[in-house]
Amino acid sequence: MFDASSYDHQAGAWLSALTLTRVAILLQSNFAPDPWNLDRHNALGATIIHAAVTKAASRHRPELVEPVSQLLADAALTEEVDEVLAMDRSFLEWDEAAFRIHSEKELTGAPFGDAAPDRIFSFGVLGQQWRVQCRNEPIVVTAAEEFCAAAQIVLAELTAGDPVLLNSRIEVEIELSDAAAQSADLVQPLPDNTCARWRACLPAERTQTSHDPDLELLAALVVILHRSSLLP
Repeated sequence: MFDASSYDHQAGAWLSALTLTRVAILLQSNFAPDPWNLDRHNALGATIIHAAVTKAASRHRPELVEPVSQLLADAALTEEVDEVLAMDRSFLEWDEAAFRIHSEKELTGAPFGDAAPDRIFSFGVLGQQWRVQCRNEPIVVTAAEEFCAAAQIVLAELTAGDPVLLNSRIEVEIELSDAAAQSADLVQPLPDNTCARWRACLPAERTQTSHDPDLELLAALVVILHRSSLLP
């Protein structure tokens, strides 16, 4: 769970990282031996540093100061974070430009990228640059993350052959559809002269026993990949 929080932090999803940190701390406190021993649990120490960076950066986003403080309190890390910032005040001295430089060098996404109205996921593979966008709502973000994960897995599998994919930029807008949506409406091309732009409508209702949502997701990917390949 600490790793998941770290990955979110690296992706710029700092609020989500703190939310996962709360769960990680809860599990650590209840099941790990000597849970607050930083010499024994390196991941805990790294998480506290990430949390301290997040709190320091929130000074430049006044509307996020209270949410960040509350997330730290929920994770029982307020005291530890304050101690880190008291010992090393360099983070508190960074201006917004310094955090921007830090994000460009160390992160894969902009800090507090999950605080905006929309979420954007970007990745490159096989000469293609993918940009997936969705509303910043938990259920929609989950669907978009599953779409991105499936796309990367499928593309990784295709490397064994020669899919003859065009070097291109693919942008996908993820929306959720109701049960009445027709299959033909689940993925549609959108007019754009600068990239291959699509709208993908994924099922809103997901169950642990039904595989239909996964089939719909894969069907959308097949349509998009087929249109970006030179294969007949």
